[in-house]
Amino acid sequence: MSFVNIVADLPAGGPVVRDTAQLLEVIALGQAVALVPASLAARNVRPEVTYRPVRDAAPYRTLALWPADSRSPSITWFVKTALEGAR
Repeated sequence: MSFVNIVADLPAGGPVVRDTAQLLEVIALGQAVALVPASLAARNVRPEVTYRPVRDAAPYRTLALWPADSRSPSITWFVKTALEGAR
């Protein structure tokens, strides 16, 4: 079976998921497929979900997000720390 056939069998638009647990559940139920970081796969081993590395996939970037109008010292500290750790 090809990837095109697998995708054609999925519901149009796919299910709405709000967290990792829901994502893994809809995958286990055959309602979706997904690309996830290896770290998520390592922490969420489930017998009904198969993980396979995609060796030629480009690495993705991790971004820090926060409300545009925030002046929170905690958020400032978090972003500064995250950016220093990324260097």
